[in-house]
Amino acid sequence: MFSPKYVCFIFFLLVLKDDIYGLVGIVFAIGMSPDSVGMNNVRFEDYLMPPIMLVWLLKKKAKGDVFSKSEVFTNVRIYMGIALFATIKGYLVGSIWTVSLAVAFYFKYLEYFLMMYLVFDIVRKKEDFLIVLLSALFTCSIVAFISYE
Repeated sequence: MFSPKYVCFIFFLLVLKDDIYGLVGIVFAIGMSPDSVGMNNVRFEDYLMPPIMLVWLLKKKAKGDVFSKSEVFTNVRIYMGIALFATIKGYLVGSIWTVSLAVAFYFKYLEYFLMMYLVFDIVRKKEDFLIVLLSALFTCSIVAFISYE
């Protein structure tokens, strides 16, 4: 089986070509990855998110693009601020044992909003939407076939 670091490198190269490949990879990883890869409670898409985020941010910087605006993201920022406050409070009170565990849980929640933001920012054309939709349907079909067996 491939090591996650090699898969992430290949994924990084694909995303350099086109951002939509990153979304397709994330959709496939969410549907197909086992519950744990390497560490407890780490899924394969957790390894794929850093490369796509890095490439996406670098491409935004190189093009001089600004971040897409939406009213939804104001509420997301408020929610993430509350979650950060709750994480810090949980650590100070002692309900979270280590700083690394607290940071891991916080970034786990942050990851889902980052995925939503990526989809919002990358999918701009009807063709992009169809590619992501078809990859989701393909992944669902594979999961249904494996589960039926």
